Amino acid sequence: MTNYVDVLDSDGNVVGTVAQDPIKEPEVTRLTPHEFRSRFTTAEKVAMYDSNNTMIKVFWDDVQSADYIDIDSQIIIDWVNHLVSEGFITSGRATEVLHPS
Repeated sequence: MTNYVDVLDSDGNVVGTVAQDPIKEPEVTRLTPHEFRSRFTTAEKVAMYDSNNTMIKVFWDDVQSADYIDIDSQIIIDWVNHLVSEGFITSGRATEVLHPS
């Protein structure tokens, strides 16, 4: 959506308007562990916790112990893609999980 701004002369009179691109908020890629975990459904988390897959347990331990999760980090991208390869989430869900807010 385009915003319009008044153009003023030296006396403060409106002499026209100009289009101004809207200010775009920066995308958030750093999430708290809770924010990151909240991107997964309860069913997905239960399936991961119920599995005997040690790699998945390591993933969740790493998430819990982190100060923040950067979803642009190659390590996080690789972990989420591993969840896809192991069948815990779909590739479409991986895209949603890794999408900046």
